[in-house]
Amino acid sequence: MTDKTNTHALPAWTEVEYTALCKNPYLLTPFFIPKEAKCFTCREDGTREEERMVFLVFKSTAAPADAEWEDDPVPGEMWVRALGDDDEEIEPAKVIYLGQDIEDFIRVAAEDDQTITSISGGATAR
Repeated sequence: MTDKTNTHALPAWTEVEYTALCKNPYLLTPFFIPKEAKCFTCREDGTREEERMVFLVFKSTAAPADAEWEDDPVPGEMWVRALGDDDEEIEPAKVIYLGQDIEDFIRVAAEDDQTITSISGGATAR
């Protein structure tokens, strides 16, 4: 699944592709799971380049516009984009990051290319 719902203000923008593990049938927005999602820098000329995680930067959507971009994802709703070449400005994509590995709260029972059946895990109350 690729988020292509908005128009772009800059000649370069970020797109995120999610695997089935990132999606939940009860939620409209998939979760950003660094091991599962792929980020791409796209340009008006039609080029689409996959970015390695080490070249991505992150910022909370609640942060001021002039706040520094971080090297690591921040829990909650955040912006993600690749580091641009020289002075290139790249429009970020909005994602939701839970701040923990998916294995910490979901156990996969069965999966194929389109569907994952999961059993919720997590801590139990005492």
